[in-house]
Amino acid sequence: MREIEAFRFLLIHLAYANLFFGSRLALNDVQSTEVIVGIGTDLEHSATTFIVEASRRVGENFKASLDVRVFQSSDPQDLLYYLTNDDHLGLTLQWYF
Repeated sequence: MREIEAFRFLLIHLAYANLFFGSRLALNDVQSTEVIVGIGTDLEHSATTFIVEASRRVGENFKASLDVRVFQSSDPQDLLYYLTNDDHLGLTLQWYF
C-alpha cells in the first residue's frame, strides 16, 4: 500500500511542477507545410525545453524537414541538467522516386 501512495504522490507532484504549451500548424497547402512548436518548463528546477519540428514538400520529389530540441537547466539535481549540452538540430532532405 505504501508503494501506491508513493506513486500517487509522485504523479501529483510531477503534474503540478511542470507546464507544457504546444501548437501544431498545418497550412493545408500544396506543399503540405506543417510546423509543431512546444515549450516545457519545470517550475521547481527552472528547467526549460524548447521543441520545433517543421516539414514541407519541395517540388514533386523532395521533402525538407527541420527538427530542433533545446534543453536548459541550471540545477544539478534536475534530470534535464545532464542534457543541457545535448541540444539537437537536424535538417533532412528526403527524395521520393
